[in-house]
Amino acid sequence: MNCGDKFFLLQDDGDVYSCPRGQSSEKFFYGNVFKDEVDTIINNGWQLIERNESEMVLSDDCLQCDYQWYCNSGCTFVRSETGMKKSYTCELQKAIYRDNPERYPPMSPQQMESHGKKVLFHNNIHKIETHFPKKEHYITPEISDPKNSLRAIISEDEVLTELFGNRLFYVEINGVHYDLESPILRNIHDIELFGPDTKAVLGIHNDVFELACKDEVNNHVLLMMLRDTTVVYGDEGRSKQEHIFDYALYSQSLKAVSERVGDYWRYDLSTILRSHSALYQSGVRNILYITTKAMREYHYAKHKKNAFYHIQAINLPFPNFEFYWKENEQ
Repeated sequence: MNCGDKFFLLQDDGDVYSCPRGQSSEKFFYGNVFKDEVDTIINNGWQLIERNESEMVLSDDCLQCDYQWYCNSGCTFVRSETGMKKSYTCELQKAIYRDNPERYPPMSPQQMESHGKKVLFHNNIHKIETHFPKKEHYITPEISDPKNSLRAIISEDEVLTELFGNRLFYVEINGVHYDLESPILRNIHDIELFGPDTKAVLGIHNDVFELACKDEVNNHVLLMMLRDTTVVYGDEGRSKQEHIFDYALYSQSLKAVSERVGDYWRYDLSTILRSHSALYQSGVRNILYITTKAMREYHYAKHKKNAFYHIQAINLPFPNFEFYWKENEQ
């Protein structure tokens, strides 16, 4: 299937070409015996034939022919010069093979497939995709393995257990208590009505600044307000809820303005929420996510380390509460 390691034409000046047909063609020049090592010239032979074959289009007829291993689509030089896709003596050769079945027995379908792969691999590798399609793209079946479920991943990780749980934060809206937890694992959402006179208190567990953090003074509670109006972020083109504001409440400042009750610091949210009332829209939900800097960083680090977590926790997993804004609560 490659004549480059079988035939050589040597001129008296030392130049080596593929054969009398390829003589004086730069594309079929293998080297010079006075300048190059013989092994280099021999290796150049089959490599140049293979390279020249790969630049041409091979006829589909050749890959489906019973006699392909006798002919191998004919002379590479002739097809290179003429642009033909198979031997110009194709019909004559097949007639000769058919008339001499003992000398030229036809190939079996299995032999045709095996030899065809070798031809494509050595001479027309760019055509393999046409005859041997790529595998279909699919999501790994491991995603459905119970050990890779989001709940299983969370259960094996102490920080994620707290991040997705309901122990760290709560809110009280006009005295009504809500333990806050991640919305990803919930199918019920509590929604409140909030107005100019609404009293909102955020409860923050005293342990929160130590989770996933070695330097408590650099950690802070992060308040992220989103509105249920969508915008497109980044080159991924995903539609996401629109960000309204972020607040960072550092531990030393938070404790200075909060009341300690049991294991929780109680922080007055009312002023922050009211101060952004111009950004709330009638009939549109507002969602306040609550976490810490350290846990947020831990979440995104887990994204990079665990593909199953990334897929299942791609949306914000932090505890939240939702509300509608009403100027007149009545």
